[in-house]
Amino acid sequence: AWSRAMATVLKRDAARDAATAAKPLAQPRSVWRYTSQAQARRELQHGIPAGSHLTSGTTAGRLPSPERAQGRYGLPVQPEVRETVRLPAGHPVRANKALCGKPGVGEITSSRPLPPGSIRKVQPLPGARP
Repeated sequence: AWSRAMATVLKRDAARDAATAAKPLAQPRSVWRYTSQAQARRELQHGIPAGSHLTSGTTAGRLPSPERAQGRYGLPVQPEVRETVRLPAGHPVRANKALCGKPGVGEITSSRPLPPGSIRKVQPLPGARP
């Protein structure tokens, strides 16, 4: 039942992202991307694919646990690492609320791929299973 419910949410999320117009960023912005260790390794080599989900910004403070990050951003699986990504001014993004995340928490999706050089840092989350 969980996988069917999650599949429905992911389908809704993809449809909503496709219907949202991408707008260019007025100025450069740092954001986070929560993902697996293996995905982070691929992205460091090949870049971040178009349509990937990112947080709407960054804040000061310590790294969240994998459970907390999953709950806050409504992620389908617990992340293992947090990438710090620098988006250049003019990069087109779609801004929405994170489905299944905490109320009021936003996310952005990039409508174009990002080069590997846009990933500034990769940090393992405390207590994450590698």
